[in-house]
Amino acid sequence: MFDKEGKLAPMNQPDFAALLYQLAFYCSGTVDNLTATSSPIQPVMSVKNPGDDEKVLEVNHRAWIEQCGPLLVSNLGSSKYIAGDSFTAVDVIVGVNMHYIHRKRSWHDFPVLEAYFERLKERTAFQEAFEVLPFSSL
Repeated sequence: MFDKEGKLAPMNQPDFAALLYQLAFYCSGTVDNLTATSSPIQPVMSVKNPGDDEKVLEVNHRAWIEQCGPLLVSNLGSSKYIAGDSFTAVDVIVGVNMHYIHRKRSWHDFPVLEAYFERLKERTAFQEAFEVLPFSSL
């Protein structure tokens, strides 16, 4: 509706549309759960024994190291942004997840993703979005 020129989401390009859908579902269903404290999956994973929170965090970090981070690195490749050298809606999705990976977990395990995240943080819209969101301090 707002992207009249199709720059943020060129859905008429099948490769882009496939990437957008793949990462939208992957990030919301998998990566987001690594940082969640109130998602539906966290109560299922947690057993109410001392030390379980640390075990869940350890399992989540291992999933980030072994699966999620490498998949995002692979999608980024040597490009400036996930879908190439132009910022798109895919970067909005991945960028939010990167924000919470850093903010809530302090995981800095992939230099390529770190450089990508630094590029995202330099964007005025990124800074403004996290200034006004009430949950940005979570």
